[in-house]
Amino acid sequence: MLLVLNTDRQKSQSLMLPVAADRYTLTAADLMDRDVLLNRTPLRLGSDDALPAMAGEATAAGAITFAPASITFLAVPSARTPIYQ
Repeated sequence: MLLVLNTDRQKSQSLMLPVAADRYTLTAADLMDRDVLLNRTPLRLGSDDALPAMAGEATAAGAITFAPASITFLAVPSARTPIYQ
């Protein structure tokens, strides 16, 4: 799992991703907004305050861009990191 923080409030940033990954990006219209988006979909609790399904967005290897003031998690299945016990 990789964590990418774009702390610039004005400019997008990019990097080269060497392998495919599942992308989970958190954004908001304003940093003080009460609504948070996951991959452009509003996060909302379900009935009885159940957590919503959180599906990643398939992302191919190559250059990827990160919106201003965003938080992105990249799950890299091919990384084959050891399992910690």
